This record gives sequence, C-alpha cells and structure tokens, in this order.
Amino acid sequence: MVVDALKRWPPELRRAMMRVRPEFFSWSRQNRERYGANLPETDRHLLEAALMKELFGARMRSWKRKVDGNKRIPLRQLNRWNEAILPLVGIGEDCFYLNEWLGKNTTILDFPTLRDYDEDDYHYQENARKRDDPCYASKPYRGSLYLNWARLFVDGKFTYATLSMTAGYLF
Repeated sequence: MVVDALKRWPPELRRAMMRVRPEFFSWSRQNRERYGANLPETDRHLLEAALMKELFGARMRSWKRKVDGNKRIPLRQLNRWNEAILPLVGIGEDCFYLNEWLGKNTTILDFPTLRDYDEDDYHYQENARKRDDPCYASKPYRGSLYLNWARLFVDGKFTYATLSMTAGYLF
C-alpha cells in the first residue's frame, strides 16, 4: 500500500509551508521530495521560524538555540521538532532521513539504494586516507555502514534508527 507522504504532514508543518512556499502543494511528488531533501537556505530559515512559532509559540526562534541563551532546546521539544519536520525532509513512504552530511547539492535521492550511498562514502573516505598518507593501501569495499543513524516512520510511528551492516559487526 502506497501512502501519500502529504498525509503524514502535521497541521503545523502544513501551515508553516503555506507561509513560506504555498506553491509546494501543487508540485509533483518527485519535485516535493527533491525540494525537501535539499531545502534552499533562505527557505530553510523561513520555514524553521514559521514551524518553531507553530510548534512552540513565539518564545523560540530556532530549533538549535533558545531566544534567551545558547542552550539547546529540551530533548522532548527536539523530538517533537524532528517528528514534525520529517515528512518534509525525509524521502519515500516512511519519510526516511539519513542523518549524514552528503556534500553540497547532494541528497540521498542521488543514490539508487542505501548501499550505493555507503559505497560512495566508503570510497570518499578511502581517497581521503590516501591523500593524507600516500603509503596508505586502499582496501576493497565490503560494506562500511556502521552505527549511522536515521529518522523515519515505522508503522506510522516516529522512530530513530541506528543503521549497520553485518560487515561492521564482523570487522
């Protein structure tokens, strides 16, 4: 059964998006997903402010910092934030969001599978090691995804996941 990702959107996210980018809802599913996976910086800031106001009132302007100081918001509120924003920034039916920086203008959508992402990241790391140490002997890819974390909906419930490959345990 295919679930329309828009059905997962809480009202606060819908209202925030209507303030920032109302035409979003007329776009195709693929265009909405691509936009959410690579939010333009200006839209990100506007959306964060609008969603913070919707979720927590005017007392907070950023999910990273409180208005009155440099302390991060309490975990309960951060969890609420992550659950609310996930339908926008996640991909697929389960709104999967890999909590990794993939490089400028690169998103998880640029990889056909999670394994493809993992292999690309592995080769990037191997090349960095080789640049740092010209004597470094590269090793073949055998799966390196180990204790990476993600957010997604599992059976409709917001979930944090820790991703690993068997290779990580065996190594």
